[in-house]
Amino acid sequence: RVHLEAAVAETLLKGYLVGSGSSNQPTGLTSLSGTSSVTASTTDSTVVMQSLLRAMQKVEENQGDLGQCVFVMHPKAWYYLMSVLNSGTGTVGAATATTTQQLPLGMASAFAGINTVGQKTILGIPVYLTTAVTVTDNATTTPDTTTILLYQPSNTIFADFGPMELLVTNAGSTLGLADQTLVRVVQEVDFNARLAAQVVKITGVYAGIEN
Repeated sequence: RVHLEAAVAETLLKGYLVGSGSSNQPTGLTSLSGTSSVTASTTDSTVVMQSLLRAMQKVEENQGDLGQCVFVMHPKAWYYLMSVLNSGTGTVGAATATTTQQLPLGMASAFAGINTVGQKTILGIPVYLTTAVTVTDNATTTPDTTTILLYQPSNTIFADFGPMELLVTNAGSTLGLADQTLVRVVQEVDFNARLAAQVVKITGVYAGIEN
């Protein structure tokens, strides 16, 4: 039962965040129409934090309440962000042997508001990490990319169309799983936002290089 509940919760979370709205998937926050969008830097030489600050600006431009918002991102995006180095000259980029006065942005002295212990925050906004957010693998020589979401959870809508159904069958034998029972969970759900413009997607965010 515990494993079944965990599997259902994981599927719902993935649908809530990145569901495509097609092929029996609900419409997740990244697929909603009318949301705001910010394109992240395509090079390490640009200040990575600027994309997040522009996203915060988008929320307030659309009369959102930043005090009620959260950042949601893949762990790879968070730790890549934490490891970006400040050269001391205003340029922020990936670590290099020639960069001087390097300070990780995750250090309080480099950028206030990012915690390394306890609740993760950026400028006081809580950060939640989940592997439900998709990461695009761009080969071993190009940084992987992902999307960061900034939104107010109370602005989102969970629509549940009827009770959950459990379909139990012994069809596992046809899959080479003799004497095993298959349990299929069926629940019709969808997601939306009351004010879609207050949901901000930061796309093309670097998430490190997977070797």
